[in-house]
Amino acid sequence: MPGMPPTTGPTAWRAVACIALLVFVQAAAAQVKLAGAISDPASALRERFVALRGEMSRNAFRRPLHLESRESANEVMGEIYAHVAYPFAVASAGLEKPSQWCDVLILHLNTKYCRPAGPGPPTVLHVDIGKKFDQPRDQAYHVDFDYRVTARSVNYL
Repeated sequence: MPGMPPTTGPTAWRAVACIALLVFVQAAAAQVKLAGAISDPASALRERFVALRGEMSRNAFRRPLHLESRESANEVMGEIYAHVAYPFAVASAGLEKPSQWCDVLILHLNTKYCRPAGPGPPTVLHVDIGKKFDQPRDQAYHVDFDYRVTARSVNYL
């Protein structure tokens, strides 16, 4: 179908990597949000996945993905749920170090620079985000992300 991304090749792998990033960002956000209220965040996330299974199988993305967004006068917020077709141990190991997150972020056209800083936790990811065209890094917008693993188990990161 015209306008749809290819399902194989480097573009598809970038899409999978971006989805993986978003899933793990969502999982981390969910863990922080639920830390005081739910003793097992992995179970809570699994229950949410089961509840969204139908919506994830029928969507405009034609991929197992569900996107929610909200906007108020003071903030814009979003959550992304996706099924990543890799064993959790593989995906978790691939995203447990800050530099690995930079490997995923750098796939996006707007990311001009990403490097972790700091010898130990918490680590800061220095990221420069710019326009989609070739833009000098000094003209990009600088963002620092705190990277920390708030929970880790055999089925949750």
